Amino acid sequence: FPSHDRTSFKIKEILGQKTFTFLFMGRIAPKKRLDLALVAFSNLPREIQEESKLVICGSGDADYVSAIKLKAEKLHITNRVEFKGWVVAGEKSEILWNSDCFLLTSEDENFAIAAGEALAHGLPCILSTKVALSNLVRKYRAGKVFSNLEASEISGAMIELFKSDSIDLKSRAKVS
Repeated sequence: FPSHDRTSFKIKEILGQKTFTFLFMGRIAPKKRLDLALVAFSNLPREIQEESKLVICGSGDADYVSAIKLKAEKLHITNRVEFKGWVVAGEKSEILWNSDCFLLTSEDENFAIAAGEALAHGLPCILSTKVALSNLVRKYRAGKVFSNLEASEISGAMIELFKSDSIDLKSRAKVS
């Protein structure tokens, strides 16, 4: 990936751009557990919700995508969740550069190419231990790894990264 000077959330905050972006990018399917990601996001304290958003990029079975969108409605978070659909090349890279944290709540991932791309763009990751790259994220402290597929544990990781020194985390993510 080309060299890029990432704008951290702290710098965006100084500039008055206060939206912290949690990003999911990949195939939208039941094993990705986006339902948990939505519940975790809805469980964030109100002040964090007001300063953040969850961007979901990807496509999948139309009925399942509709069910995920309905879940966001039922959780009353549609104003903070953005569904972008499938993105490619330049748009994908732009979204990665402009996000603050990559989130993958998957039940099972052999490699997780999207998480690798996020790390290559300097994004700290929140991954389940079921994602093969979680060992690298843990080793290099390039984000948070959770072992239980529970919304409360995921929310805790989201809160921790939201409040963390994002410049330090992003430099560790880039190294991994």
